[in-house]
Amino acid sequence: MRNLLLIAFAIISISVACTKISTTEIGNGLIPPVDNVNTFDTTLEVFTNTFENQVLPPVYKTDDHVIGVLNDPIFGKTVASAFFEFKPTIYPYAFPINPIYRVADSAVLVLNFRGSYGDTSVGAPNQEWEVRELAELGKGDSVYKTNANPAVGALLNSGNTTINVRKFRDSVINKFESTVNQVRIKLSHDVALRFIKNYDSTNAYRSDSAFREAFKGFAIVPRANSGGNTLARVNLMDMDSKLALYFHKDSANVKSDTSVNFFRINPYLDQSSFTANRIARDFSGSEIAGALNTTTNEAKVYALTAPGTYINVTIPGLRTLSNRIIHRAELLAYQEDADNDPLAEILTPPRYLLLARYDNDFKGMASVPNDYEITSTGPNIENFGGFQFYQNIPGFNKKSAVYTFNLSRYVQGIVSRKDSSYALRIYAPSNDSIKFNLPYPNQGVFATYQIAPSNSNRMAEGRVRLAGGAHPNERVRMRVRIIYSRL
Repeated sequence: MRNLLLIAFAIISISVACTKISTTEIGNGLIPPVDNVNTFDTTLEVFTNTFENQVLPPVYKTDDHVIGVLNDPIFGKTVASAFFEFKPTIYPYAFPINPIYRVADSAVLVLNFRGSYGDTSVGAPNQEWEVRELAELGKGDSVYKTNANPAVGALLNSGNTTINVRKFRDSVINKFESTVNQVRIKLSHDVALRFIKNYDSTNAYRSDSAFREAFKGFAIVPRANSGGNTLARVNLMDMDSKLALYFHKDSANVKSDTSVNFFRINPYLDQSSFTANRIARDFSGSEIAGALNTTTNEAKVYALTAPGTYINVTIPGLRTLSNRIIHRAELLAYQEDADNDPLAEILTPPRYLLLARYDNDFKGMASVPNDYEITSTGPNIENFGGFQFYQNIPGFNKKSAVYTFNLSRYVQGIVSRKDSSYALRIYAPSNDSIKFNLPYPNQGVFATYQIAPSNSNRMAEGRVRLAGGAHPNERVRMRVRIIYSRL
């Protein structure tokens, strides 16, 4: 009790007496000036290494799905494929023209384009995408993680596989549409015949189950050894995403203009369309391959947005730190030498990194005690930190991405109450979840918070090589800075 009263008195005295304030090189909080009389600072070393994150995120129907290829000498190869069903929303389904006179013109797969990550400069290599027919049924009422890999069958866009991501923003103006931001892939004429003519005679449009048995869905898969360095984001639930079936009437007396019918994602629960997004990482032959799953303190550590990696961070000095008043404690993480990363300006760092801990009791991520909070408006990111900003570092030509995390109350609990000191993790979440509870003394029970892409990272977008705890350059070496007063 006496110690608590002394701490409270010291805090009040400092806040009243100080007329001058100081901020750390990256902190936003108001703190007393470091004068080495009343207020001091110290730096704690950290121990860091990188691990592949075995916890894979789900991809929901409403999420943007990514398709494409990244060839990254530092982080390896990424191949992203999308699987989905476009189908009628009502059954039995019928085209407006008698099948005797109905002529199939073409079938075009259309996807709403939401943006890209990677190289879209003039001269960047095109990619080769294959549209294939799914060979097995997916479950429309299930959510799949990024390791989904349904079997695929016949090629549906034979002779038309070259994809230029730069063209996706071009205008589309024709009789039926005037729009932009579309991925349009013309399918073979055999596909048009199946949907527009043949399925009538086989009763495939009689019911949802009959249609799914006749056609299990689409897969868009980058061709093996495809070039390119871009992931395209598409939204399958958007009304612009559809299978466009063009046809006309041709009889002895009448030849009509072309008409079009659209199949889309079926939203009805009993007929819900299956979707999945596979994002495969291959680290072999890359720089990161030699740094994964080590037991040594590494000079370079690697954060790759989910599905990706995490950086293990331990702070040994916290266990022996004496009791004191913590004005500010923060973990500083700097991008490691962007000058020597040839793709740093196109394969940019994650916009957000999260610092958390792994909890063995419920086998998942948990918040840093006392500092990371969830309120009715969401996580306290502005105070806790994690969003990237850029800084000029002496000795480097390019600006470096910097991430900082406020650990003030966490450290105070360790030095004053002997709270547990945890091994922490830095990672770039997308569609993740975290357990949290209230700060001391009102912890209560743990609750779960879902981390959506809107307040973290878009799926598979972002990678950064950080200077680890053993980096030779002390300006960028990961560390914990503490500003404190003695008791």
